[in-house]
Amino acid sequence: MANESSANRYAKVLLEVAKEDKSVEKTGEALNVLKDAFKNNPDLYKTLLNPMYPTENRATIVKEVAKKAGANDALSNLLSALTESRKIRLIEAIAEAFSRLMDEDAGRLRVTVESAAKLESNAEKALTEKLKKETGKDIILTVTENKDLIGGIVVRVGNTILDGSFRTQLKNIKETLREGTV
Repeated sequence: MANESSANRYAKVLLEVAKEDKSVEKTGEALNVLKDAFKNNPDLYKTLLNPMYPTENRATIVKEVAKKAGANDALSNLLSALTESRKIRLIEAIAEAFSRLMDEDAGRLRVTVESAAKLESNAEKALTEKLKKETGKDIILTVTENKDLIGGIVVRVGNTILDGSFRTQLKNIKETLREGTV
C-alpha cells in the first residue's frame, strides 16, 4: 500500500510537469517503454539496486535506459532519483498510475470486457456508446474472449466488476438450490 501511494505521488508530480511541458502523451509512451524494459529484464533491477556497482556506473546505465526509452528530462531525472534512493522498483507502478491519471485528465475510461464468444462490431459499438452515456467519458474498450463464461459478458471498469455471465448465473442458482431458498 505504501508503494502504491508513493507511486501515485510520483505519477501526479510527473503528470503536472508533463502538462507544463506539453509532453503528457510522450511521457506516457516513454513510461510504458520503461515499464516493459524493466518487466522484461529483471537483471536491470538487480544491477541498479546492487551497491557493488559504483554509483557512477548505475547513473550511466539509467541515463542510457532513459535515452533509449525516449524519456524527457523530467522522466530521466525521476529515474535517477529512484535509482539513488533505491526505489527503482516503483517504476512499473508509477507507469500504471501515470496512465490512469492521464486517462482521468483526458476524460477517458478504460473498460475491459470478457465474452464467451467474439463480440460483433455493432455489439461493441453499442456497449461503448452505452458506457459513454452512463459515465460521460470517452471509452477505451478492450474485449477478450473467454470460453469458460459459457455465455454473457463480464465488464471491468476500474475496480468494479459487472458479471453477467451464464457461468456466474448458474453458480448463483446452484447456491440458491443448496441453501433451499428459492
